Amino acid sequence: MTENPTPPSRPVPDDLHWGISCLREDIQDLRNQMREDTQALSNQIGVVHQRIDETNKRIDETNRLLGEQIQAVHHRIDETNRSLGKQIQVVHQRIDETNRSLGKQIQVVHQRIDETNKRIDETNRLLGEQIQAVHHRIDETNRLLGEQIQAVHHRIDETNKRIDETNRSLGEQIQAVHQRINETNKRMDAHFIWIMSTLVAITGILIAVIKL
Repeated sequence: MTENPTPPSRPVPDDLHWGISCLREDIQDLRNQMREDTQALSNQIGVVHQRIDETNKRIDETNRLLGEQIQAVHHRIDETNRSLGKQIQVVHQRIDETNRSLGKQIQVVHQRIDETNKRIDETNRLLGEQIQAVHHRIDETNRLLGEQIQAVHHRIDETNKRIDETNRSLGEQIQAVHQRINETNKRMDAHFIWIMSTLVAITGILIAVIKL
């Protein structure tokens, strides 16, 4: 095979040379601007680092002062704890003494309570016997009262029977009286009619005599 011949190179136009030159200038300006921006950023970073160092110094000083104050507070707390420990120890001693005294007093109270309970038990026993005797008397009294009440009820029944008999007799007598009153009223009515008739006749005679 035969190699193809290399085509001849064409001449570069002038516009391309001018465009490349402008591009190189722009790249150079961009590099210069980046250098300036980098320098400004480096300066700002340096200022920030300086401020950070100052802030760290202030923080260290503040931490030192706080450490001293905290150490003083801890010292005061330790002093207070020691003082409180002594006071608590004294209080515990007093509590122990009070407990011992109260223990003795409680023991005496328990003895008195036991004696009182024995007396109460004896009193309850005596009261129980007395209450039992009272109940026996009450039962006897109730029995006697029951008999008396039964006798009273019997008398009341007899009295009620007598009252019923008396009421019946009074009813009959009242009925007879009412009958007599009715008969008397009838007689009085007849007598009144006779009197009125007589008065009317006499009045008529008187009027006739007057007219004559």
